Amino acid sequence: MFSTKSYFLMAGAVLLAGCGGQKQGPAATKEQPPVSVRTVSAEDGMIPVVYQATGTVKARTTATLSAR
Repeated sequence: MFSTKSYFLMAGAVLLAGCGGQKQGPAATKEQPPVSVRTVSAEDGMIPVVYQATGTVKARTTATLSAR
């Protein structure tokens, strides 16, 4: 098993390893053309609440009926 001291040494080594490396200069970016967009104004109004779906309807419970 590792002791607390070993954990701190390993954590310090990981932190120091992450700090190394070469510095990178600014990336050369190519000028992108503007993107064309279409906008629409928001309007206040009524929206009908309708939900149409296809499928099969099944009952949760069933009952058997018989004549006497």
